[in-house]
Amino acid sequence: MGTTSLDEEQQLSRFHVQDLANRFQAFAKSGYNIEKETLTELMDEAMTFLNFFSAQDLSMSLRALATMGHNPESEWLEAFLEKVKQELTTFSAKDLAVSLWSLARLGHTP
Repeated sequence: MGTTSLDEEQQLSRFHVQDLANRFQAFAKSGYNIEKETLTELMDEAMTFLNFFSAQDLSMSLRALATMGHNPESEWLEAFLEKVKQELTTFSAKDLAVSLWSLARLGHTP
């Protein structure tokens, strides 16, 4: 079995991030009352791959958390918002609006 290149590893990480954002969104849309332990695992996993999150992944994840009414720990949210600041120039108007709405719903003032 061959080794994977850095580009391949980055692409695999990117697919994993899309999957994470989609799982957050699926739980929020379904109205399923996700167990705190499961949500914590997803959020921990998101932190592991945070460098690979796109503007859309960031805004989708924030919207999902706000929709579920889950207010993340301040340390988690601060790390997440630092990534948002880094990616801000890549945000579409929709990503920005969704993120601001989500933060307001979570009671956080950027």
